[in-house]
Amino acid sequence: MKSPSPFKRLRPIAGVVVLAVVFLWLGLFALGHSTIESMPAPILPPPVLAGPPVSPSSVQPGPDRLESSNPVGTAFINAVPSSDGAEVFISVAGVRSTEAPIILNVDPGAGPGNHQGSYAMTLSGTTYLATAIGFAPGQDVGNDGDDMMSITTTVGSEVKSTGEINFQRAFVETSQPEIISVDDDDFILEILNVGTVPTDTYVLVMSTNTSPGPLPRGCRLVGSGYNVRPSHSLTESEKLMTLNLRFEEPLSSGSDPHTLAVAGCDSYNEPWDILGGDLLDDLDLVTLVTRRFRIYALATTPTWRDSFQEMSLTGVSHQYNTQWGPGQTIVLSSSATSGTVTSVPITAVDAATWSTLYFSATTEPGTAVTVDVLDANDNVVLADVGDGTDLHAAGLDLTTHSSLKLRATLTRLEATDPTPRLHEWQVEWVPQVHEVYLPFVIKKEGQ
Repeated sequence: MKSPSPFKRLRPIAGVVVLAVVFLWLGLFALGHSTIESMPAPILPPPVLAGPPVSPSSVQPGPDRLESSNPVGTAFINAVPSSDGAEVFISVAGVRSTEAPIILNVDPGAGPGNHQGSYAMTLSGTTYLATAIGFAPGQDVGNDGDDMMSITTTVGSEVKSTGEINFQRAFVETSQPEIISVDDDDFILEILNVGTVPTDTYVLVMSTNTSPGPLPRGCRLVGSGYNVRPSHSLTESEKLMTLNLRFEEPLSSGSDPHTLAVAGCDSYNEPWDILGGDLLDDLDLVTLVTRRFRIYALATTPTWRDSFQEMSLTGVSHQYNTQWGPGQTIVLSSSATSGTVTSVPITAVDAATWSTLYFSATTEPGTAVTVDVLDANDNVVLADVGDGTDLHAAGLDLTTHSSLKLRATLTRLEATDPTPRLHEWQVEWVPQVHEVYLPFVIKKEGQ
């Protein structure tokens, strides 16, 4: 059978277009015969997202991006070990409305005394609860590497799941160090100081499956959030612990790894705090020293920061008579009385304006550290700026200087004098806010 010509197929569409034009003309005609005043008035902007919009093709599949028909795809999972080491208390929030039972599946691995089980969760308010048993007291469950849990339910005859979520429950003795890691070392908790916990404690580390709450404007999660929960209702350790969070390059939106920071959150539906941390770019890690037991994750931020913690100095583009020195600082070479260090180009991603420059340095009498701001071609645009300088107020326009560098000059009177030290520097910018303005029509009384 002969197919219709393209012109015949376009006739219905053309008819719809003609009708739309007619209605639009009639509407404009009616407005033209009314007495009105028009003025621009802002409409409140929509809630700010954590970072710029992401196209579907750039989103990597994961448990927090399962299909919308999955009630447990948005589940936020919190797990706390019992004080005796035999149980783990599980709570699940953020489950979409469903009439089917919510099931907790736990496999503590094949270690001695461990056994897997499934549990129907009980609804309390908007949170599902269950207690998992079958954990061997006095042992680290994570030693066998098979520890996992999942949340499942059914939609019709189809089983929906969060997918397998790895966890590790460690037995932390107060007299012994402990290293807890999950997801192939994507998250590592180092408890290395004796007496970090006041009594023998169980600590459980696992992904939360989804983010518990919103991030500050301009920030965006990188990878999973991880819950670090101890027994005995502890909220802080006695001594410092170290977190190591791994990332993969390239980062989304083209962000520099020097914009990464550790974010922290205490519970579900609460905003994240940006805590900081030091980049070890040669190891693809961000490390943070803390005492708090809470939820942690990596996030890109509207701040570029270099604390010179890595021997490879990936944030440095050029050095003259300077070197990486004691205490992870930039110092003068042994025989030099002056020298410089220049950062890599700093590009503000999704920014409205440049904001503040900070730097930290140590100087002795007769020594100095000065900082200049350069453009992408190494031309000085701001000379000898102070710590806390507002770059935008100083005239640095983002439209003409979309990328910049920092250059520090270190000087001393004699080569035998103590060297000045540059500890760190950072540049902040103001994230964009996308606002929508529409005409606001007011009709006069009596018209």
